Amino acid sequence: TSLGADSRFIRGKADIIRAPMYTAGRCFPRDEINRILMQEYIDFITRNPVLSVAWVGLLLAVIYTSIRALLSPVRQIGHHEATMLINRQQGVVVDVRTQDEFAKGHLVDAINLPVGQIDSNNLTLIEKHKDAPTIVVCESGQRAQGAAQALVKAGFKQVFILRGGMASWRAESLPVTKKR
Repeated sequence: TSLGADSRFIRGKADIIRAPMYTAGRCFPRDEINRILMQEYIDFITRNPVLSVAWVGLLLAVIYTSIRALLSPVRQIGHHEATMLINRQQGVVVDVRTQDEFAKGHLVDAINLPVGQIDSNNLTLIEKHKDAPTIVVCESGQRAQGAAQALVKAGFKQVFILRGGMASWRAESLPVTKKR
């Protein structure tokens, strides 16, 4: 059967694209619909300039963050990947929390090197591990980013950040020790 101009039945995707829009008994061609939608966007932007600027700002922040993460030499990894690096490639865990936080519990064989020491380039505890995968850990994953970037600048080849930090590690009931 052939479809008439007033038919609301659509056979496939191509017909959806070509199909006119029906509203209150009126038929609008696609270019008219596009013009109406564009006018709606313009009206919204003029009525809500602060919201529109905030939306554009958020969009740009997401784009910037995504591109920066793709181009960064430091990668965030999950618990499984960290365990694989530690067990199979003799990965070194560098805990950048304070000594008090470290004493409350840390990953097995982790080296405590607070952010302050990394910032002052005092890397003697881990200098010999420059070629090994280095996993930087903090409490939530926030402090680790700056420390990891500093380690890359100091010549460490493979630097990773534990996604979610120790809080996430403990939440998954993974092993933690208090031994030094």
